[in-house]
Amino acid sequence: MIPDKELQKTFKVLVDEKGTLRLIFLEHVSEPDSNSRVAELIAKEILKVFGANPKKKYNVFIDLSLLGKRGYVSSRARKTYVQLAQHKQANKVAIAGGSIFLKTITGFILHAAGKGEKMKWFANKKEAIKWLLK
Repeated sequence: MIPDKELQKTFKVLVDEKGTLRLIFLEHVSEPDSNSRVAELIAKEILKVFGANPKKKYNVFIDLSLLGKRGYVSSRARKTYVQLAQHKQANKVAIAGGSIFLKTITGFILHAAGKGEKMKWFANKKEAIKWLLK
C-alpha cells in the first residue's frame, strides 16, 4: 500500500471564498487498499472542516476532471463516500468531470446517499458551480 504521505498528495480539500467545500482529485489511485485509504483520508479532512463549524451547512464541489478517463473506486471507498454524502452538514453536492465509469459509480453513490435532487453529476465544472450557487 502507498504511504499516507504520498496518498495525501492525490487530493485537495479546501473551503473557497464563497464557503463552498471543494474536493479536488489530483491523481488517480487504482490499487484497492490505497484507493480505500484515500477515501478515509478525504473523510478525515472533510470531517475536520465540518467540525470547525458544526452548525454550518456546506455546498460541496467534487472535481474529478484531472482524473481524465481513469477511474476506480473500491467498495470500501464507495461506502466512505456515501457516508460523507449523507452527513447532515453536506447540503448540495455537485460532481464534475471524470470518465463514464466514474459517472456510473457516482450515480450509485448519489442513489445510496438518498439526497435526491441535492446531488448531481455534471460534465463540466462551470455548470456544476452554477448549480451549486443557485
